[in-house]
Amino acid sequence: MTILQQSQLAAIPSTEHHAHHISNASTGIIYNLRSLPRSVLWILDLGVTDHINSSLDNFATYRIILDIPIKLPNGTIVYANIKGTIIFSTTFILHNILYIPGFNFNLISVSQVAIKFDCSIRFTD
Repeated sequence: MTILQQSQLAAIPSTEHHAHHISNASTGIIYNLRSLPRSVLWILDLGVTDHINSSLDNFATYRIILDIPIKLPNGTIVYANIKGTIIFSTTFILHNILYIPGFNFNLISVSQVAIKFDCSIRFTD
């Protein structure tokens, strides 16, 4: 994985995503982050518009929000009504992670990470 600062890239037009959806789990890389209170599988997902977590135990802080409809890959719609912050390390903290109870995956949105850290992420062999 290569991370490039935005100053190293040519200007790329940005697009705004209004739909919240979860892509097929095969679009990401499974990654095991052991810095959480318990070992949890996370998927770096290229298609998801928001970070998703399935356990309130992983949140450092969270709050109740208005329901956000999430369309799953199988077409089912579920609703997230909690979002919060998860601290992976002192230098890697993610905010606005949506909580979906009973969901089988924890997803990190690659596009949201690129925006937060003002970088481009390139996956290579």
